[in-house]
Amino acid sequence: MFKAGIVGPEESKWPKDAEKKVKEVAELILKGGVWRCSNNHQFNWFPTQNLKITEPMKLPERKGFDWLPRPSLSIPPLPHCRICGPEIKVVRIAEVTFVSGGCPVSKCDNCGKRSFSDISDPLVGYVTCEFCGQKKKRRAGGVDIWSEEVADQLGLQKEIHHPQVNRWPSMWKCRECNFVHFSSGYVFSHQAHFHGIEGTPIELKGFKARNIDIAKTIDVGYCLVPDISTSFCSHHQIYGHPTNGGCWTMLTAENLGKEVHLIAI
Repeated sequence: MFKAGIVGPEESKWPKDAEKKVKEVAELILKGGVWRCSNNHQFNWFPTQNLKITEPMKLPERKGFDWLPRPSLSIPPLPHCRICGPEIKVVRIAEVTFVSGGCPVSKCDNCGKRSFSDISDPLVGYVTCEFCGQKKKRRAGGVDIWSEEVADQLGLQKEIHHPQVNRWPSMWKCRECNFVHFSSGYVFSHQAHFHGIEGTPIELKGFKARNIDIAKTIDVGYCLVPDISTSFCSHHQIYGHPTNGGCWTMLTAENLGKEVHLIAI
């Protein structure tokens, strides 16, 4: 099973007309499928050209606060192994399994307040807002949600890693009761003192742990970002796109030896 991850910024960091463009790129990636070359290398390939894409994802060194243009790569119209080159024969062997983070941000179109989504909230449609009581709360979108909608339309298998708490680090829960704390050691002591048990407390994963899970899971990853020259990414330390968790996730995956790509739209 070959797993392709697609991540990127939430809806608020994209221009208003970006959803259609992001979905088009996500569809190309997911339709490409899994290929194998005659040297037995598996890879994901998608039939598009002239995207601003880094290969590998590492970008030029930061030079003060000057904007640095990303390298541009024109992908050949025929699938090819990035290790062996275009001269080696390849065959399509399977569809990809889609991996992403299921962006947990929701927004109410009535009161405008944003909140943490429940895993059961639908990708499309409205649920009741806990602030104003109106059935106007929807998943706020962004790359995670838009690309997951495409995966559903294509009928692909999915592996979605939802964060369990609305914070960067994880929280920890007692194995015997509902006591929750940000310190695993504190919960460990609570378990021993009040319940007479040992063992690692239950981890309620935050965004960092969720992103690490995505990085470990994927075979190849794509971070789709808006091409905005005035936006600064603190993860890459350059101007050109906004800071987002997708960049952190793909850089983590790259450090794990995974193939990753940054696509500016």
